Amino acid sequence: MYRRDFLKKSIALTALAFSSCIGGKLYETFNVINYSDFADRIPEWRTIEDAVNLALSCNPDYLFRCFPSGGRPILMSCKDIIPTLESLGYEGETAERLAKFLSRLGLCYDVLKNVVSLIKSRREVMFSVTEHTQYAYKYVWDPINKKKMDGKNFALNFAKWGLINPETKKPFDLVSTQNYCAKRMAIVPSELVVNGGVRWITDPTSVEYRKWIVNKCKMYRRVGVDVVHFDILFLHAGIAYRVVKWMRDNGYYEGNPLEHPAVVDLYNSACDLVSAVKDLGLQVETWFSVLGKVPYERMPKLDGTYISPTYREVLSMRFEDERWETFVNSAKERLGERVRLYSFIDNGGLDTYPMHAFSQKLSPEQQRKFLVIWNDYMRSLGVYPVFPLHDGPMGRTIVRKSWGKYPIYDATAPEFNTYPTIKMMCVKK
Repeated sequence: MYRRDFLKKSIALTALAFSSCIGGKLYETFNVINYSDFADRIPEWRTIEDAVNLALSCNPDYLFRCFPSGGRPILMSCKDIIPTLESLGYEGETAERLAKFLSRLGLCYDVLKNVVSLIKSRREVMFSVTEHTQYAYKYVWDPINKKKMDGKNFALNFAKWGLINPETKKPFDLVSTQNYCAKRMAIVPSELVVNGGVRWITDPTSVEYRKWIVNKCKMYRRVGVDVVHFDILFLHAGIAYRVVKWMRDNGYYEGNPLEHPAVVDLYNSACDLVSAVKDLGLQVETWFSVLGKVPYERMPKLDGTYISPTYREVLSMRFEDERWETFVNSAKERLGERVRLYSFIDNGGLDTYPMHAFSQKLSPEQQRKFLVIWNDYMRSLGVYPVFPLHDGPMGRTIVRKSWGKYPIYDATAPEFNTYPTIKMMCVKK
């Protein structure tokens, strides 16, 4: 069923919103802004200070997913970056491309520290980074132990648990595991190390992998970050579950798929990682999709969780009541009453992502209308909308680009001009 009229006005927003503590002060509602990268210079004339001024003009209480590490070798500084990458094992054109990418986006710890310091000198606000736990680059850098790490040492291989590949009906090996999971994580197979690329699909059960992630989070903590988003942290367990379920249905396994060691190990390792990062004094958030389906008694100690409007919901500007009410009720039941809940317009390099529908299928006027409807609907449920001020990729087929040439969504671009609407709703809080 689709809701035509939102919940009655008598259901006060303050009665449904989730409390959140920022520096000891309680906010019953707060504004959540996504500014994906303050140092990307998109558009090219926008400095870090310009980007900070823009974000703070929207009266944010929380800056959401602001540093897209992407499993890359994040270094201490973007200076002399090519020699550093060469010392890690990258060569020739690969080192040059990666260096150019990291430098252009400012993906290093000293830039992140400067961004966070500048923001917090002007406003009391939560700041979060995104840690992509589905993959890691071929060689990475441990910022605490200051050493190179080989991503192959924490590459996922379903052969560890004797799983059978549903596509070939043969046992998984490293290559088939990597390719099988990449397809289900929206990762282009040619980007994998096993196919000549630079990425490994990671294994959360690897102790070495979890130590690397924890050490990255220690550095995030040192530079002033408050929250770490683990992107699709529990998807590895979800993929393993579907494989084991197929094995059971086709006579390769007897028993409950949820009790198979592969599913249990991957799930518990993800929970262990959440706990380890929480012990550092950081808050942790991730997607709710897998967590909403597993019946395990153990739940990760999350501070926030989120789902995305669907492609269809974005186009129709109508939200499935049952889906969103189930999200709210299930998340509160499983993760606790005080968990923060968000609605985040998911983005990526495929045309199936909701951000593609929002940016490419809706006219600018329709986008502004959607933002108002979405804001009212989500806040009526006690869910925080994450406003796409400066968001991620808009898909693969991009006709309407930001500032005529950029493939990421920017609300101030003349092609969209949704910034005034976002600002109005945040000021109106």
